[in-house]
Amino acid sequence: MLTRFRIPLFGAAFLAACWLLSAAAVPVHSTLLAPANARPYLSDPELTVTPTSETSVQLSWDAWSGTGNYTVTVTNLTAFQEEQSFQTSLTSASVSDLTTGDTYRFAVAKNGFVIVEDVIL
Repeated sequence: MLTRFRIPLFGAAFLAACWLLSAAAVPVHSTLLAPANARPYLSDPELTVTPTSETSVQLSWDAWSGTGNYTVTVTNLTAFQEEQSFQTSLTSASVSDLTTGDTYRFAVAKNGFVIVEDVIL
């Protein structure tokens, strides 16, 4: 009965040794290459609101691609109403006639993308 188990046991030990040797041949680390058509990560555009007086601000934002003008919307969150809306091809705009102490939402939109900044004057 002892000889009956010797051959399968030897076969199992041989297969385990082969597996260990083949696993040792595989590199521990690998390098992933980016596809040729991969796009670099671009950060989101930012909107900056700079007060220029008690009732006016200067808006500036990072440009983003696409055709058409930027739409600037000024909403008075204290009074719950849109106060101004206009279009520009520039990446900056002046906004005046604001009320001191009120909270405003400044939004710049183009091609379905919107950046927003809330400011208390």
